Amino acid sequence: MSVNAMFLRFIFISIYFCCFVVSAYEKNENPSPLPLNTVLDEKGQPIALADLKKPAMEYRFESQVPLDSSKKKSKSSSKKRFKDLSRKEMLKSRANVANDPSCHWLNQRMNQLEKKLMGTMDGMDMRFGYHKKELNARKKEWLCLKCGVEGPNVHDYAKCQFKR
Repeated sequence: MSVNAMFLRFIFISIYFCCFVVSAYEKNENPSPLPLNTVLDEKGQPIALADLKKPAMEYRFESQVPLDSSKKKSKSSSKKRFKDLSRKEMLKSRANVANDPSCHWLNQRMNQLEKKLMGTMDGMDMRFGYHKKELNARKKEWLCLKCGVEGPNVHDYAKCQFKR
């Protein structure tokens, strides 16, 4: 078959298909317009909607139960204990992490390194020597960035970054 014959065949098939679609559309066309808020099913028949005057879901607020006084005391005592520390001790402490992404990452990295070193004999295993070195460097970075208290200033990032 030549290219021209295939092209003519394609044209005839597409014209036939278009005529079939148009005739099917004309048969299903509804002469009267649909009213507002009408939904039709797959056969074109209207579907009755539910009454939308009442809500579909109801929620009742229950009053909150007050916490036990013992729980309140334990929380306040831990905060009070942290505030009793000097500034130098608060800088070293990791009980409080400053609201800074670098500080959060640094805290997580130090936790990972400490877990790896806990599995060895006090970090004396030669395979894990670099973990001990990195942990010491991260501790210095923690102090420099002031992650235990208020967090780093803009200029602290370049000054305190761990250099390899």
